[in-house]
Amino acid sequence: MEAARRWFVLLREPDAMRPEDHAAFAEWLQADPLHDEAWQRVQRLWHRFDRALPDLQRRGQIAAAGIDRRAWLRRVAGLGILAGGGGYAISRYFPSADHRTAVGERRQVTLPDGSRLEMGGDTAVSLKFDARRRRVELHGGEAFFTVQPDAARPFVVNAAEGDIRALGTAFNVKRNQAVAIVTVAEHGVAVSLPHGREIRLQQGQQLRYADGLAGVVQQVDLLASQAWRQGRLFFQETPLAEALFDLQRYRPGHIVIADRDLAALPVTGIFHVDKADDALRSIAGILKLRLTAITNRLIIVRRA
Repeated sequence: MEAARRWFVLLREPDAMRPEDHAAFAEWLQADPLHDEAWQRVQRLWHRFDRALPDLQRRGQIAAAGIDRRAWLRRVAGLGILAGGGGYAISRYFPSADHRTAVGERRQVTLPDGSRLEMGGDTAVSLKFDARRRRVELHGGEAFFTVQPDAARPFVVNAAEGDIRALGTAFNVKRNQAVAIVTVAEHGVAVSLPHGREIRLQQGQQLRYADGLAGVVQQVDLLASQAWRQGRLFFQETPLAEALFDLQRYRPGHIVIADRDLAALPVTGIFHVDKADDALRSIAGILKLRLTAITNRLIIVRRA
């Protein structure tokens, strides 16, 4: 990955390339299948930043005119983000959403059938309601559903390639890109995943799934799991990547974990959503992490 990062920076600066460099790169790329894999990973990670750049400019976090893209590339790559392979970043682009909340916003929505939807910060959903079905797609973020009974029209929430069918009244769904977490507050739900059996959850149970694979059904503290509805974030041995995903929905900008091995570090604590920056600094201090601000709203998390 370190070699792939160096090649990537060099190839993005054609003025610095010599004829022999092109040959050397081709030789390196073909020398080992792992080299090609590392090269593809570096490109994917950089494209995430490239897609975020116009948004950063539009929000005034980077000057739209006169930006030195090469200096930006060198600075980001020099921090080891491209080499680390972690590249934890959240995308906030949900063009097809019917309802969405801004960062830090919480909102309640009454759905066409009378069901209620409570949305956490930076959350987006799309609706497909007709005479035969009630379907909600959670693009990202967190939502609490209080469902009106209707035996003729199942109420289904789609999140991260899984369908969550209401068997009762109330449940919570959180989506972090390819990961979804379902928690039942009242009665039950049935979770269907691609190529898998249906999993039924009862009140107080929680299921995490990703990439079509389900984890173990766990019993959880319902008050803690719904703390966000009262403006709190509760973490109990929560992986750092998941905790930062939650924090990022309540503070402007992007948080990126530069080192893949940091993503699983456990975080425990209760934090106020209105003080997300304080929470981030507290977590960094406890876990001995370094926070580097690339712009006002782009924070890189690395090992101190």
